[in-house]
Amino acid sequence: MATFGIRSMNLIKHQNLSINNCSQILQNQSRSMAGLRELKLRIRSIGSVKKITASMKTVATSKLKPAEVRKDIANPFGQAGIAGLDVVGATNQKQNENDSIVILPITSDKGLCGAVNSAIIRNLQPILKTSKAQTPIVCVGDKSRQSLGKYLDQIQIVASQLDKRNLVFSDLIPIAEHIASLEFDKLIIGRNHFINLLSFETKVHCFSSPSQFAESEFSSFKLGKIKSKEDFHEYYTYALATYLYSAVVENSATELSARMTSMENATRNATEILGKITLQYNKKRQASITTEIIEIISGASAMQAASN
Repeated sequence: MATFGIRSMNLIKHQNLSINNCSQILQNQSRSMAGLRELKLRIRSIGSVKKITASMKTVATSKLKPAEVRKDIANPFGQAGIAGLDVVGATNQKQNENDSIVILPITSDKGLCGAVNSAIIRNLQPILKTSKAQTPIVCVGDKSRQSLGKYLDQIQIVASQLDKRNLVFSDLIPIAEHIASLEFDKLIIGRNHFINLLSFETKVHCFSSPSQFAESEFSSFKLGKIKSKEDFHEYYTYALATYLYSAVVENSATELSARMTSMENATRNATEILGKITLQYNKKRQASITTEIIEIISGASAMQAASN
């Protein structure tokens, strides 16, 4: 009887031990499964991001070649506009502190294109900080409006959605007419110059006002029948619209090339991160399976030892 009682107590102890082990095993398994679920969700989300960036790169690549062709066609228009203003010294003039100015940033409507938009705003910020209060701002592209949010009360026009269809010269005439109707001393334009698929240059051009344009000496400039200030005003508007057309078309090509490069880098980074997380997931899953097998064998051995 005594021997039977001792064996019964040992069996109960072993059973209690196995129950505790089982509960600990279940807790470890739940923790492991939670970690695996998190990794699986991360793999799924990064995979979705990779698909999106790859698609955006493909779209930008398909649009880039026609944009380059339009840029090459529009460049002579821009050069003609600048040449007409340069004859009277209307461009690249230095800004004085007492000058009243108009700010015109030429950006895109969308992001995910590197520093195409931020570089323009960064170059115009010092000018805005030192300019007079209530300096008029004319935005080409929705990103310039978003970046200049603290100057929202100074923004007069936002020209957006210009890339929804092929840009034509008449799209820029209302902007040029509005600028020509303002009273100012200098027009500050921030824009990007397309160099190649991998690089671009951000420049800030300074133009004089229509009144200064009309009052300048035209000894070396043959204007033909243009004599009155109204005619000079119309010519100024036309030359400015020509320059803006070329600048917007060139900015579109710059945006697409930068987006193609950015999305290519993003896709490459997503692939690398996806590989690392997948490897981590597989290692953790294999370790979890191995631990479960060891715990099952240990539990079975304990139950067998308790029954004996």
